[in-house]
Order: sequence, then C-alpha cells, then structure tokens
Amino acid sequence: MDIAKDIAMGANSRPSSLSLIFRSYLGDLRRWIGHLVTGYAVACGFMLVGAISLLIAIGIGVSAAFHALEARYDVWIAYAVVGGAFLVLGLAGLVAGRVMLARPGPEIP
Repeated sequence: MDIAKDIAMGANSRPSSLSLIFRSYLGDLRRWIGHLVTGYAVACGFMLVGAISLLIAIGIGVSAAFHALEARYDVWIAYAVVGGAFLVLGLAGLVAGRVMLARPGPEIP
C-alpha cells in the first residue's frame, strides 16, 4: 500500500517536460513584458520631460517677444499682440479639433 502511494506521489510530484517548457516560456514572457513596459515607461518619461521643456522654452520666447514689443511700442500694444496671437491660435485649434471630430468614423472591419 505504501509503495503504491510512493509511486503515485512520485508520478504526481515530478512535473512533465511539457509543464517545464510551459513554465520556462511563461518566465521568458514575463521578462519580455517587463522589459517592454520598462522601455515604454522610460520613453514616456523622456517625452514628458521634453514636452515640459518645450513649454518652458515657448514661455520664455513669448516673454521675450512681449518685452521687445513693450520696449519698442507700448505695454498695451504688447498685451494686444500677445493676447491676439494666443486668441488666434486657440480659435484655430478649436476649429481644427471640431473639423476632425465631424469626420465620419472608420468603417467596422
């Protein structure tokens, strides 16, 4: 009776070669997904830093343009030009977004 238990337990406790291959594949898949996610996270971090730096550079450029307009003309002209430029950019963005949203959706595959 004990021999039958030992044989049954030995057969059940030893993983089959197919199970070992599947576990190895899952381990490789987990490492691959980990590297993929890490790569995308690092890339998104770099893009975020780039976008923030670009916004800061745009702010500095607008400030410099405002100062140049203020020195050459008047403070009210500088406000009018900079504010008007942002108004035109904002309206153009809203119109472009509305046109893109008005397009018909893609066909269902």
